[in-house]
Amino acid sequence: MSPLHELLGADLTVLDELSADEAADLFAMVQSARTAQQAALDDAIEAALGHLPRLVRVPARRVLFG
Repeated sequence: MSPLHELLGADLTVLDELSADEAADLFAMVQSARTAQQAALDDAIEAALGHLPRLVRVPARRVLFG
């Protein structure tokens, strides 16, 4: 199984039609998008927690993230 198949977690036969360069480009773009999405989510969580009073932030973080 190709790294692109593993990354997408699906058996998409259309991926087999991509050239090696196209597959590498798509792999890099998906990884980049996922990294940017995770960073945006982290920023949003921090911003939301920033609205809580300081004494509530630590317990709220524990409840949300264990």
